[in-house]
Amino acid sequence: IVSTLSELQQRRDSEQRALRELEIAAEIQTALLPQNFRLNEHLDTFGTCQPALKAGGDYFDLISLPSGATLVVIADVMGKGLSAALLANMLRTNIRAQLDLAENPGHLLTVVNRVMAPDLVKLDMFITAACAWISPDGGEIRVASAGHPPGLLGAAGSTCSFLQSHDLPIG
Repeated sequence: IVSTLSELQQRRDSEQRALRELEIAAEIQTALLPQNFRLNEHLDTFGTCQPALKAGGDYFDLISLPSGATLVVIADVMGKGLSAALLANMLRTNIRAQLDLAENPGHLLTVVNRVMAPDLVKLDMFITAACAWISPDGGEIRVASAGHPPGLLGAAGSTCSFLQSHDLPIG
């Protein structure tokens, strides 16, 4: 009985450590999401992320560029949980490391794919992503997608249109 109780206690302690690590990962992931949604007077933005588990592969970002333009990124890593959250953070890091390419979202996603694909192939995983570069005055939008479902583009008083793309996912 003592041996079984000791084994159960060790298992419980291990599960509690794993749960705490997952909670920390979720806190980190939440902290890395955008907090400022008022990037300039021409653009109203909002976003939220509700992962299926405590942490996951859903990712979005709103990045104010030095030129006054904005880069919007939305992505989804295959799978759920901590592994997907780690890859979403890798994607975030790689995109932010290439912000000099933001004016050309297609080129940005191509470069990010070249960097991440070898690791994603080894893991048999992929990431869908879409990027939109929005000019400082909001008058020009350049969009690229890596296998992500089409976004909607709309303006006050007009109908929405789909932003179609048939490109392959990252990885």
